[in-house]
Amino acid sequence: MKCIAEENLPESNDYRNTEHIIMSTIIGDVMYLHQALQQPDKEEFLKAMVKEISTHQKRKHWKVVPIKEVPENIKILDSVWAIRRKMKIGTGEISKYKARLNAHGGQQEHGINYWETYVAVVMWTTVRLIFMLATIKGWYSRQLDFILAYPQAEVDGPIYMKQGFEIPGKHGKEGHCLKLLKNIYGLEQAGRVWNLHLHKGLLILKYTQSKTDPCLYYQRDTSLEVHIDNCIAKTEKLIQAELKRNAENFEITDEGEIDDYF
Repeated sequence: MKCIAEENLPESNDYRNTEHIIMSTIIGDVMYLHQALQQPDKEEFLKAMVKEISTHQKRKHWKVVPIKEVPENIKILDSVWAIRRKMKIGTGEISKYKARLNAHGGQQEHGINYWETYVAVVMWTTVRLIFMLATIKGWYSRQLDFILAYPQAEVDGPIYMKQGFEIPGKHGKEGHCLKLLKNIYGLEQAGRVWNLHLHKGLLILKYTQSKTDPCLYYQRDTSLEVHIDNCIAKTEKLIQAELKRNAENFEITDEGEIDDYF
């Protein structure tokens, strides 16, 4: 397997807008594929890209199909690579090289291949309250992360995407595309689809949703404050048990103590 070493971005101005360019310049570690391939550590980005594709394929997030099999009334979305160096907030040290293959949600049409997009995130008042209580009462707190969170949910309709990579010997990117089976990043509705999936799963696990903050869930001595695909959890005795129990429904990693959040 190899990643294509070429820019895979559409030429439309709506995606290359000034805000994206300014933010990429200011932050410095978020870039498009053509920018990443000009960096002195480009090999690390290429490794991250191969890992991203391998993970998607291993978990069967899509099915490679001939373009001629795509219904005529369905548009094949471009794929866009988002590359970044993930850095530790406190020190600025590089902690991880990330490459994410996204669908170009800007090419979707409302009412055709997506409808609602709203998704709630935990309120900062909730986060501050939990931090204060954890400090005062000495609660055991951990930061948890859902691995490739969005694709853990099923796609909510027929969506096709260009490959953005090549598989040597078969499935050439010119004659094939990806039929999405899972909820890929970049889709307009991706956050909402994931949130609904997470909500349903937590209710199955007998968590109760707060009436004040829809992103706060609790059960016995454990609470989860969810911000998209990250959450804060408390209580040492139950956390490890919850991780094992949740692993049957979600793929989660323990990111350690909450030295910094978001």
